[in-house]
Amino acid sequence: MAKKSEVEDMISIDEYKRYKKLLIIERDDLEGSLTDQPMFFEEVSFRSVRASASRDKLKLKMDETAAELDHDIRLEAAQAETKITESAILNKIKLDKYMQEAQRAFYEAKELADLWSGLLQAYTQRSYALKDIVAIALRQMSMDGDIIASEKDRQSLLAAKSDRVSQEAGKIRRSKLAQAK
Repeated sequence: MAKKSEVEDMISIDEYKRYKKLLIIERDDLEGSLTDQPMFFEEVSFRSVRASASRDKLKLKMDETAAELDHDIRLEAAQAETKITESAILNKIKLDKYMQEAQRAFYEAKELADLWSGLLQAYTQRSYALKDIVAIALRQMSMDGDIIASEKDRQSLLAAKSDRVSQEAGKIRRSKLAQAK
């Protein structure tokens, strides 16, 4: 089996799956997600461009194969001095094994290019989601800070009341002791 080219390895379905998993935003590591986002976006963009270029090359190869076959079929008919219809030419082109191989390769490359294009859009959406999640997290932290501050105020108030109650209780005990003497 022929070794895959570097471009095919780079834009393979396994690489696609790897980058798809990396879309997940870790709420516990927003800083890491924010740091990684531009790098992942650039890598996915690059792979999307390479997948599209690969698809376009295979489309060109398919078109060239069809043109060569069309030319050969017409030349063969002219040399045999036989008439051939356009639909007969198209059918012979469709049935040619090289044309079928070129079409299969093109459709596989098209599918992969479309997947990478969709993943690129997902990374674009991820950047917006990160922005919103960070804003929500900051708001929650602020609210948590307010809750903590109000809880500290409440505890301070309770402690002050407790001190005042203790002082009053002490006065009452001292007065009872003074009366008992």
